[in-house]
Amino acid sequence: MNSDEISQAAAILGGVPVGYVPPMLFRQFARLVVLPSFVVVPLFRRGSEIHVRLTRREVADPDYPGQWHPPGTVIRPTDETLQACFERLASSELSEMTVIRGPIYFDVAFTQIVRGRELSLLHWVEIVDDNSPGNFPVGNLPNTTIDTDIPRIQKAAAYFARV
Repeated sequence: MNSDEISQAAAILGGVPVGYVPPMLFRQFARLVVLPSFVVVPLFRRGSEIHVRLTRREVADPDYPGQWHPPGTVIRPTDETLQACFERLASSELSEMTVIRGPIYFDVAFTQIVRGRELSLLHWVEIVDDNSPGNFPVGNLPNTTIDTDIPRIQKAAAYFARV
């Protein structure tokens, strides 16, 4: 890109409202910068075994079609606090779960994912076991779990097991 093209792109981006970014632009930003995310691993005990509730991506998802993952969201500049970010995530991806405790921070992950680099603040929540779809024993995750999420789930379960 030459300096005129960069100036034009900057002028156009200056008109985009702060907060939500259209998917076409988001994919380009994700390619160019490290995005911060807030990830929540929903856990519960069934007998002596720890289970996780995962969310399934849409089949049309451009990065992880049909794969299982813990809920998460990019932290937006309109999130005034991390609690506000969690509440936004909870209303969209945890709304069918009853959270008993949390979110409890346990780690940070700097990961290369399909769309780019991501810096994730990792949390777990304890939820009610209600036999919903998407419940899996942590030791027996589906083969279609996003590979970068497996160690996050295992580490969350290890912290959860101690409390």
